[in-house]
Amino acid sequence: MGLYTSTAYHSSPRHIPFLRHKVSQVMQELRFPPDSHNGKEVVHILETLPRDDLFQATHEELIELTLGILQLQERKRVRLFVRKDAYSRYFSCLVYVPRDIFTTDLSVTMQEVLMYAFQGIESDFTTYFSDSVLARIHYLIRVNPKIPVEYSVAQIEQKLISIARSWADELKSQLIGEFGEAEGLNYFAKYRRAFPSSYTEYYLPSTAIDDIKKNRIPYYRKSTRHDFL
Repeated sequence: MGLYTSTAYHSSPRHIPFLRHKVSQVMQELRFPPDSHNGKEVVHILETLPRDDLFQATHEELIELTLGILQLQERKRVRLFVRKDAYSRYFSCLVYVPRDIFTTDLSVTMQEVLMYAFQGIESDFTTYFSDSVLARIHYLIRVNPKIPVEYSVAQIEQKLISIARSWADELKSQLIGEFGEAEGLNYFAKYRRAFPSSYTEYYLPSTAIDDIKKNRIPYYRKSTRHDFL
């Protein structure tokens, strides 16, 4: 076993024979013309993947990962992609989050979720920013290869989505669920700034909905003389 030189990590994959062959295989499999938008996007995705993933992922894993990232299409959403090491020593996790909500605290909280989900014993992460509306966080979760890990990527992703949502986002979602889209959006427009940080720090959005309901009648209709009798 040996280590790759710095050239292998910093040069374009198209300048490294082994990686050039892998990139070419993916391009042929996906059948995107090299000069097309999708073709250029695929090349960019492969060139900016964590280099160890590009070296170690199988052809099938690269196809699935590349398509998954391509299908994000600049959508502001949280996505998780997981690759398990062939020797079960670690999990490589790529998490995409909207840049406008990215913070170091969010990265650390997501790291804790991943550590718990994969029964990790050690982890670290690096971030990558481009012109995209999405930021990428690459987590390496090291595990004990002797302990089998059962996990659901979809369930872990849902947890990451939940912690990435702001208090206001959650309030909006719950208001729509409670009152329907049109009415829920009206309530959100009216009350989104009604709750100070001292409230949102200690109370869940569901509690806020209960408080909003107490004022529901004045919101629905004008007061009449009967209301004051």
